[in-house]
Amino acid sequence: MVIADAPGWCTKLAETDFPVSYSGDFALYAWDAPSKQILASIAYHVEIKKTHFSDGGATNTVSVTDKKIGGTVPSPVKPKK
Repeated sequence: MVIADAPGWCTKLAETDFPVSYSGDFALYAWDAPSKQILASIAYHVEIKKTHFSDGGATNTVSVTDKKIGGTVPSPVKPKK
């Protein structure tokens, strides 16, 4: 899986489209169908910030916030009430 500020995400970029920012938290789970169990899980935090089209110092990071073998990490997305 890749989370990135990839070149070409839009074919017609203009300076008026900036700044662009994204902040997200998500988790992945490795599910074993025969045993119906989650074998492993990992949670991530993603930050993307770009101030202008040619921003050479844009933020583009992903970091592991939690991981577990043989079980589940808590979902970083809280359920809606």
